[in-house]
Amino acid sequence: MSILIENLSKSFNNQLILNQINLEIQTGHLVSVIGPSGSGKSTLLRIIAGFEPADKGAVWLNGQKTTKLSIQNRQIGFVFQDYALFPNLTIFENIAFGLRQHQLSFDFIESRVKELIQLVQLDKQQYQYPFQLSGGQKQRVAFARALVIEPKLLLLDEPFGALDLKVRRELREWLYLFHNLVPMTTVLVTHDQYEAFELGDEIIVFNSGKIEQIGLASELKHHPSTPFVSNFLYL
Repeated sequence: MSILIENLSKSFNNQLILNQINLEIQTGHLVSVIGPSGSGKSTLLRIIAGFEPADKGAVWLNGQKTTKLSIQNRQIGFVFQDYALFPNLTIFENIAFGLRQHQLSFDFIESRVKELIQLVQLDKQQYQYPFQLSGGQKQRVAFARALVIEPKLLLLDEPFGALDLKVRRELREWLYLFHNLVPMTTVLVTHDQYEAFELGDEIIVFNSGKIEQIGLASELKHHPSTPFVSNFLYL
């Protein structure tokens, strides 16, 4: 799924969060978005997903304008930093939740959920509840729940931010291998520049609601286009 963003603007309480954003992301790419806190990164993801309306501008997914397109019809998987799991549902039921909303057959749901549970290596935990899992295991469940609907676009909002360094590294490696195995368009918002440079086909640098630079990791490192990019990068 390709993404085209045209002149996108968004304000909260008279504060401009996104200022005429123009951006194109090609199908199958994994793009990392970095920038200071409050620069508009997460707001952009939420508008693409349909959780927030834009004040001005438009988002196009695969050539289709999303203004009147429901969240359910955008074919998007979304992974949050805080997991957002249902505490009263087992791991199996958390992952199955999105499929059950579409009233699919019992056999299909059973097969698809077990496939994802094996993929994220939680076979032994499938009948446990979120409170019984570690942070890394919860994040794997969140990934499985986002992927079970076979999305064309995966949006990741600081998915590893609450995890310790070792678990983050393991999940980064898993995401990289998974993305190569099952290519889909992925947008990763992160505050970790190592993570962004390691995973992203391209890097987008945000600052104060605007895009400062888009490019390969090597381009940003050796040819920063603005003083902000030069000062912001620590790699």
